[in-house]
Amino acid sequence: MKKKLVVVALLLLPPLIFYFFVFGGVQYVSRLPFYGPRKIEEKAWHGRTIQDTLYFEIPAFSAMLNDSSQFVSDSLDGRIYLASFVDLALLNDVPKELTYMIFEAFKEHNDLQVITYFFHYEGQTISRPKQLSAQFPVDESQWKYIVNAEPCMQTLHDEYYFVHDEDVKVPKDPFSVVLIDKEKRIRGYYNPIMAQDVKQLKEEITHLKKEYGLNYKTHKYFEYDKSIEQKFK
Repeated sequence: MKKKLVVVALLLLPPLIFYFFVFGGVQYVSRLPFYGPRKIEEKAWHGRTIQDTLYFEIPAFSAMLNDSSQFVSDSLDGRIYLASFVDLALLNDVPKELTYMIFEAFKEHNDLQVITYFFHYEGQTISRPKQLSAQFPVDESQWKYIVNAEPCMQTLHDEYYFVHDEDVKVPKDPFSVVLIDKEKRIRGYYNPIMAQDVKQLKEEITHLKKEYGLNYKTHKYFEYDKSIEQKFK
């Protein structure tokens, strides 16, 4: 009987150990949602056909900054950035709520790039927010003001940053701050006048950075949900 048990143990232990290291080591983590239309394409993988999801990416564009210098979106390649829109027909300067949200994001993530697009620009001077200049040293290159673009501002807003999808709708507020990842995919919308959105933006930038530090072989993803995420910590 003892010999039989030893034989059974020798047969069962190797596959059990293998299962533990291969599957037991996989961590389940949430990732931020992807906004905009998505496509499903089939591709070959290890001798079989699988479906892969392609998420919407902000198309390339060119623009002019408020200092009359040229800007191309390719300069944002490989960078996490925030995009926002301001209507100068309604406001004389950058809204204080937007300034506060950007200020709070910069305090924790000083490597951010921010792009603000201005509707109805008529050559007026757009001053740098005093709150940022006085309280936090943000490099001039980190927050760019775009006053003219190709395609036009309305197209950038409606078809690039706030593009609708049947399954994933953009927020009702057309002046929400948009979080863009390193591959130019939309990962979040945040209303500057909502205090909880300011906090959420900071947390989700942190979460997005963690995504880039994960190994796809040892992690499995599910859509972002804090209540679910707690179970896997």
